[in-house]
Amino acid sequence: MTIGVDSRYSVSAVEKLNTTRGLVFTIVSGEQTDFSVTYTSYMWEEGDRVDLLADLHYGNVNKWYIIGDANPEVMDWSSVPPATIIRIPTS
Repeated sequence: MTIGVDSRYSVSAVEKLNTTRGLVFTIVSGEQTDFSVTYTSYMWEEGDRVDLLADLHYGNVNKWYIIGDANPEVMDWSSVPPATIIRIPTS
């Protein structure tokens, strides 16, 4: 796996883990740092997608991870229940 210089993982270590079942996982590790963020609250609606929210707020579907980083409690963005309140960073 090649990581671009503009990636948020550019200073992280990347390792491959092979399981006994033949599965391969890519593990990205790096130093964890504290951060603060200014955000607006958003109520998730039926049919929402995190990449489309990123496009709406940041002009780029590939910046969905900004929303993801601000909502670590959401483990699966494909199954967020309607009426869930998420944070959308504004700065």
